[in-house]
Amino acid sequence: MSQNTVAEIMPEFCLQGRKPPRRRRSLNRPGKRKAATNLVRREFDAIAPDVL
Repeated sequence: MSQNTVAEIMPEFCLQGRKPPRRRRSLNRPGKRKAATNLVRREFDAIAPDVL
């Protein structure tokens, strides 16, 4: 069936189309929030694999 045919039949059965789900906004968009301070003092710069 074509979309137009379905669109004509749907009101007869009291049906309506679904809206696509809203996209969530990311909380870490650049420029919107400042980075949290490093309270744990973790260092992620490894010299070599499996060595910190």
